[in-house]
Amino acid sequence: MKSTQVEIIECSLPKSKRQDEDDWTLWEHKTFNIHRAILYWPNKSDQTYPEMSDAIRNKIYEKFKVSWWRGFGYGAIIKVPTIPNGIDKIDDSIDIRDNQNGTWQWTILVCQESNSIIAVHTWMAGFLTPIYEALLNSYRTEGYEVGNFKKEKDKLMKFLTKLSALKGVDFRDVEPK
Repeated sequence: MKSTQVEIIECSLPKSKRQDEDDWTLWEHKTFNIHRAILYWPNKSDQTYPEMSDAIRNKIYEKFKVSWWRGFGYGAIIKVPTIPNGIDKIDDSIDIRDNQNGTWQWTILVCQESNSIIAVHTWMAGFLTPIYEALLNSYRTEGYEVGNFKKEKDKLMKFLTKLSALKGVDFRDVEPK
C-alpha cells in the first residue's frame, strides 16, 4: 500500500493498537456510539475469494469485540497478485444490513498483475464511504483500471425503504388478517 492510501485512511482512522506480527494492517475509529475499522491484507497466497472472505471475517472476530449498542462496520483492502478464483462471490461478502458479528461495508481488491481494482460497496453510504471513494480515486490516479460496483438492497430492505417513505400512515392501527 502506498503512502497516499495510508494518508487517506489515517485522516479519519488512526492505526489500531491491535496489530499482529502478520501482514495485516488495521485502522480503527472507536467512540461510545461508533466503531469502524479498515483492514489491509497483502495476500500472497493462491486462495479463492471465498477463502479470503472467510479469513477476513475470522480476523474481525479475533481482533474486534462488537457491541450491540454501537455495532461495528468495516472495509477491507486486499492486495493480490492475480484475480482470484471465485471472484464472482465478491458481493456475497458485503452485508446489506447490520450483522451482529460486524458489518462488512466494502471491499477493494487490488490485482497487481492486471493493474486493476474490483471494488464493491453496500447500497447505503456511511462513515467509511468517503474513505472508500478517496481510495478508489487514488488508485485511478496511479493508473489502475477501477471497476466499482454497488450491492443493492434485498427485497425486505426495498420494501421497508418504500414503507418508511409513506406519510400519514400509522402502522400501529394496521391489523394483520
